[in-house]
Amino acid sequence: MKFNSAKTPLAATLALTTMLVSTGATAADFSVHKYEEDYDDGPGAYIVMTGETQYGDYQRFLEVLPEAISIHGSREYKIDVWLEGPGGYLDEALKLGQLVYDLGFATFVDDGDECASACALIWLGGGSLYAVEGAQIGFHQAYLGEGEASISANAKVGHYLSQVALEANVVSYVVGASPDEMTWLTPEVATAIDLPVDYLN
Repeated sequence: MKFNSAKTPLAATLALTTMLVSTGATAADFSVHKYEEDYDDGPGAYIVMTGETQYGDYQRFLEVLPEAISIHGSREYKIDVWLEGPGGYLDEALKLGQLVYDLGFATFVDDGDECASACALIWLGGGSLYAVEGAQIGFHQAYLGEGEASISANAKVGHYLSQVALEANVVSYVVGASPDEMTWLTPEVATAIDLPVDYLN
């Protein structure tokens, strides 16, 4: 069950490379849910994305979006995005992250869930960033199919992060680990690099 508290703010308003090696992977799963507890102006909805990011996931996100919006009727949208996944295709992740940012949706990773590589880049697109204590959020450099770091792909990541209003020190951290390593975000690291994450318990 996803974190559910009346005090939790919800965001308002609506093939260069792979990030992890994948063989025979299927597309991510998307589902729409309603929070059990209503907020001041009505119910809140959230979209859950789980699995490896594959081509076509951007379109699949758009396909479930009307269902999430319909929960609110004519009220102002309150849609969050909960993420869990090991990585996937960079270009698709950046498109999804940019969309989430443009819509102003908040992003979450739940306790015990892993959101790494491409998934973590989508998470960084959140208008507000949340992680429940125990969430595992990991980053490493983008790479080509054989595991060789790609300068052009990592430049694309840097450009994306600037488009979602993150600073250069965040960019340096995100692309700091080599392709065969993973650096895991902690509250202390988030503070050190000025990444505005709210950790929930």
